[in-house]
Amino acid sequence: MAPKSAAKGVPQLLSLQQSLMTQRQGFHVLAERARAVTVRVDRLICDFGCLLLQEPRLPADLDTALAWLRAAFAGCDDIVFREFTTGLIRPWNIGGGGWQATGGRAVRAALIFIDGLPNDLIVNEHVLAPLMSRRDSWGGGESLMEEVRNRLVPAGEVREVDNPGDLAKSVLSGDAALLLDGEAAALLVSVQGWDKRAIEKPEHKAVMKGPKDSFTETMRVNTTLLRRRLRDNAVKVRAMEVGRVTKTSVAVVYHQQIANPSLVAEVVRRLEAVDVDGVVDSGVLEQLIGDKPLSIFPALQESERPDEVAAAILEGRVAILVDNTPFVLLAPATFNNMMMAPEDYYVHWPVATFVRVMRYIAALLALTLPSIYIILTSFHPEIFPVELGVFIAGSREGRPFPVLTEILMMEITMEILREATIRLPGAFGQAISVVGTLVVGQAAVRAGLVSAVVIIITGSTAVASFAVPSMALAFAVRLLRFPLMLLSGMFGATGMFVGLYILLVHLACLRSFGVEYLAPFGPLYWSDLKDAVLRLPLRFLRRRPWEYHPRDTARGPGGGGG
Repeated sequence: MAPKSAAKGVPQLLSLQQSLMTQRQGFHVLAERARAVTVRVDRLICDFGCLLLQEPRLPADLDTALAWLRAAFAGCDDIVFREFTTGLIRPWNIGGGGWQATGGRAVRAALIFIDGLPNDLIVNEHVLAPLMSRRDSWGGGESLMEEVRNRLVPAGEVREVDNPGDLAKSVLSGDAALLLDGEAAALLVSVQGWDKRAIEKPEHKAVMKGPKDSFTETMRVNTTLLRRRLRDNAVKVRAMEVGRVTKTSVAVVYHQQIANPSLVAEVVRRLEAVDVDGVVDSGVLEQLIGDKPLSIFPALQESERPDEVAAAILEGRVAILVDNTPFVLLAPATFNNMMMAPEDYYVHWPVATFVRVMRYIAALLALTLPSIYIILTSFHPEIFPVELGVFIAGSREGRPFPVLTEILMMEITMEILREATIRLPGAFGQAISVVGTLVVGQAAVRAGLVSAVVIIITGSTAVASFAVPSMALAFAVRLLRFPLMLLSGMFGATGMFVGLYILLVHLACLRSFGVEYLAPFGPLYWSDLKDAVLRLPLRFLRRRPWEYHPRDTARGPGGGGG
């Protein structure tokens, strides 16, 4: 009978299981609806908080002000709201224009900051400790806000704001906002203390002789490095913000008595016209404010060396410092500027002139050497001396690809190896570079894919491109040699010279903040040729470059460089 009873109970169990599954599905539906409502409420709170930030003035009631700010920072779990009771006594009645030490109630306060940005020592010992200790006497007839700002907060920078939007912006920048009950304003205390990278040697434009420091990702450190070199009150630092979301701090640095006012005004105008969500690096800003955005050549010069930027400011140029990046933009920029190095002014003029000439030769070789080889081997082999022609012909015997294909294969392989070297960690990058250059090249020659002369041409071109001081200009040279190789492989010397002519016309049409890109060569500024490819002794460089149109053209009786 037991099996029959169990069999009769199976339908009931199945019905109960179906009922439970239905209820569970109902719970899931309710949970999803509750989750959707929660998301919608959170979104409404955030939108309401953004609207509250547009109010012209903070409420005097502390609870209301905190409710506003909690709504504005809804979803920001890194915001700290530290509520506490101060040792300040708000008297029931104010008599004689002064504060009474007794007969009142303690003032409530709140400190708002982002966890991780402020210095904990400053917050605890310079803000919270003085306010939470009781004071039994008051000086003068100052208001509560004045008493706190002038006597109780021993910080370097304390300012008062009453606008909720300004308060939120300052808190997000690393300040701490102090709210006092009964005061329709807040005190912003400068307590920034986040971790920052130490000043190190520059990775680009390294010099054997000269300063060894470089910019960092912290704006204030960078302005300090410039102030150490330019100790003149005429050197102005104009702060701005760029980016609707990032609100990146940007500083325009120039010498008021040297830089052309029109140049400074144009730089500021372009920065103010930038309307994007965010600027996370100076390279992004360069593309947004530079001339000719479709050009492959850099519109502004980048530098991570404080001495180079200081020298550029003394020439009448404008420096643009961007927070969170160690590279400073210099405007205007010319081709001649980007072929110079800071060390040119730290050594004697014959050495500097020789090195500059070598740089221009290296840049020309990096651009045209593969094309010249293609032209000579494919179209004009009679130009080679007999012995060299026989050697090159012998090295190409049995090769399955034409010269253009060989060069393109090796150049693309070299670019891939160079990119891999940059992306890998330092030790692995060096190993990949050595292995790629030696092993891959030797294997290609032994396999009969390319000739040994092509390996020599490719290696020489890569080494020559490293001699270009400006990283951005070196990228342009590396990229332009590919269309030149294609033109040379299809049309010979005519194709290469047509490509170079188009390139020269393009450079002649470029402008950087109103300055010709090929200055001082085109247009020709005779006085500036003293410090172009050739570099005369510093005592002869008595005039600043004319192409920047500086207000004061005289460097001084002793001349100078930069």
